[in-house]
Amino acid sequence: MQNQKRIVLNDSQGKLVIDPMVGGALVDYDFKGPQGWIPILRPGNSFQRSGPFSLGCNVLLPFANRISGGGFKTPLGQLKLSPNIVGEPFPIHGNAFQEPWQIIRVAEDEVYLTLQSEGPSRFRYSAQLRYKLEEGILSMELDVINQAEETLPYGIGFHPWLAREEDSQLQFNAVGCWLEDSQHLPTEHVIPGFGPSSDFRERSGFPHGLLNNAYTGWDGIA
Repeated sequence: MQNQKRIVLNDSQGKLVIDPMVGGALVDYDFKGPQGWIPILRPGNSFQRSGPFSLGCNVLLPFANRISGGGFKTPLGQLKLSPNIVGEPFPIHGNAFQEPWQIIRVAEDEVYLTLQSEGPSRFRYSAQLRYKLEEGILSMELDVINQAEETLPYGIGFHPWLAREEDSQLQFNAVGCWLEDSQHLPTEHVIPGFGPSSDFRERSGFPHGLLNNAYTGWDGIA
């Protein structure tokens, strides 16, 4: 089903709400368990802020995380990048999450979106995004083609905001963890023994306050 702004995919086990106009983001993703509907992602617009980061999952493209130093060097010279969010001193997560995506096709169980981007800076790219819901299980695919006149590095991915309850627990295996400074820039890569608040090799609850680390060597299972 589709309205002017949002697309809803439903099956017997899952429900997905997508907002093409706000970065192709997922607004909500709910799974039907034995006791009823369970929010997998933080319900859209429930967070104490507005804009794309108030939704359930954002698309990261053409880079993820923060880039300091005003950009980075390329064979053709410095590629300059400016902050793209009010209150953030560095550019963060590219521009795809801020752009309206075009709808290519909507089916009962999947949707295809596309983005043609002239930026940021010298980035030029086309991207295609696919969401599919099958028996409540969500699949996401993101493809990008560099259309700039030079070879550029790309970082792509998704930024899910998982629902968090008082009794929520997490377990995953990782080789290491990047620590950060007060500006959320990476400072040091540490290996096992990351610290009690950031080591989830054994199932544990979440620490109080912000946890904003990047992990390396994740095996893809959590």
